[in-house]
Amino acid sequence: MSFSSHKINGPQGVGALYVDKNMKLEPLQYGGLQERTRRAGTENMAGIAGFAKAAELVKLELQERTSHDEELRQALLTNLEELVGSSRYHINGHPEYHIAHILNISFPECDTETMLMNLDMEGIAIASGSACTSGSLEPSHVLEAMHLSPNLLQSAVRFSFGLGNTIDEIKITSKKIATILDRIRSRKY
Repeated sequence: MSFSSHKINGPQGVGALYVDKNMKLEPLQYGGLQERTRRAGTENMAGIAGFAKAAELVKLELQERTSHDEELRQALLTNLEELVGSSRYHINGHPEYHIAHILNISFPECDTETMLMNLDMEGIAIASGSACTSGSLEPSHVLEAMHLSPNLLQSAVRFSFGLGNTIDEIKITSKKIATILDRIRSRKY
């Protein structure tokens, strides 16, 4: 199992790999004995210490962080309901069983690329899929496995919430989405 420090607000460029002691790994590059020849280079001790502190804080603050993310998620959905109406978007995933910091929504009137570009020009960062597939505009294999209609697949975007996000940012984002959808709708008619 691998872990990335930046996913829990720790330093970038640091991670951890948990490997069962019975698992045999074949390195791509051979390193020094201090790494059991698994990797080359010297450890980033400051980064590792920062990662350890971030992990410690996550453990202590998990409930508060989850509550914060859930509040942001709910605020986005509430604002979208008020500004555009529930008929103009679709939540991709289970309404109750979800992780608080990720929300995937389709806006059937607006394809993914258009929404991404318009929000990017407003300084709002969203994505078309998981971080693993960032930069790709191909429909998410996860959403395809959920048997979403082609229209929902081609208009899905992912919002990620974290410690640095605020309710005010959510309100601004909701208003920008409403403006984009209204602009697209007015062009069609």
